[in-house]
Amino acid sequence: FERRVEQTPAREQEVMILMRDYENMQKNYQALLDKRLNAHVAENLEKRQKGEQFRVLDPANLPQKLESPNRLLIMMLGLLGGCGLGVGLAVGRDRVFPTFKRRQELEMLPGIRVLATIPNIISMHQGQNGNVRAGSSRFRRTSTNPAESLPAHRDLVAKRQPHSMAAEQYRMAATSLVLSTEGCSSTIVEVTSAVKGEGKTTTVVNLGYTIAKNLGRKTLLIDCDFRCPALDQYARVPARAGLIELLDGQALFEECLSVIDEAPCDILSVGGGGGEHNELTRIQQLRAILPKLKKSYEYIIINTPPVLQSATTGILANLADVLILVIRASATPKHIVQQALKTLGQKTEALVVLNAVETQNLPAYLYTNPLPSGGEQPVKMRQRKVVPLNPGHDSEDSETASWIKVPSKDKQSGW
Repeated sequence: FERRVEQTPAREQEVMILMRDYENMQKNYQALLDKRLNAHVAENLEKRQKGEQFRVLDPANLPQKLESPNRLLIMMLGLLGGCGLGVGLAVGRDRVFPTFKRRQELEMLPGIRVLATIPNIISMHQGQNGNVRAGSSRFRRTSTNPAESLPAHRDLVAKRQPHSMAAEQYRMAATSLVLSTEGCSSTIVEVTSAVKGEGKTTTVVNLGYTIAKNLGRKTLLIDCDFRCPALDQYARVPARAGLIELLDGQALFEECLSVIDEAPCDILSVGGGGGEHNELTRIQQLRAILPKLKKSYEYIIINTPPVLQSATTGILANLADVLILVIRASATPKHIVQQALKTLGQKTEALVVLNAVETQNLPAYLYTNPLPSGGEQPVKMRQRKVVPLNPGHDSEDSETASWIKVPSKDKQSGW
């Protein structure tokens, strides 16, 4: 018993330690219960959307440079997109509708020799009936001078603009044609195209005028395009009859001819004073009189209908010594040109005139002569007396008046 009494303080100390631990655990337990209660309350508040709690994690800073929109990037993307779209459309159009644009593209085809590359001479001008296109045989501007009964033709560049690039190309074509047929007493040249609107009539007139005017060869232009005749528009004085009257025996050959100014170039237009217009019959009749015409002319240039629109072109091709196919650049599809060449069935080399070529597609060595056109009038000159500035000077120049020529004044132009 005494031993237990002696151990009482130690047991008391142990009891106090246990009580203290119990109190600490009780406090921790109560704290956990409070946290749990707070968690339930916060959860209920969030669920009921009765309260929100915000906390700034990163304070905002003022921007030092513009973030958007990036105008430079937008401009660059727009420029690249526009260029890409333009190139894509051009390539797509060329793939869908391939045409001949340059001389080199034609020279790649077998059996073809490019005779000339004519720049685009077709332009819009104001006429009496409104805006019409120069070079069209259907609409032409008539002259305002009552003395002139025929329309003015701006597409006859060999006469109206002899120093232009187009006229120079026609001279090159005429020279090449004459040199290739050197030694022949008379040559029949057929000028045709695949479809309508290629410029074959313009080529016939300019080529014939150049051969007659510049090379001095007697030339006859025959219009065999019975459906769309146009050569009579270029004659200075229209003839009373034409090819149809000649073939029917209703007029003499001299009565059916008309000329282009002073050049030795005659025009035999279609006419149409009567009789049937069976083209095949007319071509057979023309075959009979061609030998007689060859005795009077060195060059006979025949304006024929388009190859793919008439059956007479193939017959005339057998009568001609030289065949010239006119192709309009950037307009006539390649398969149409190839079909026309296949229809003609030329055994020899075919000559091609690439017409209406844009300036950027012309060779770099071609240039335009700045000299004035042949239609301009020369400046009139008059004499004017020069008086010395110092009347009292006793020199020999003051006693003798000198004369110089200066431009005279005109009532209309002022000079």
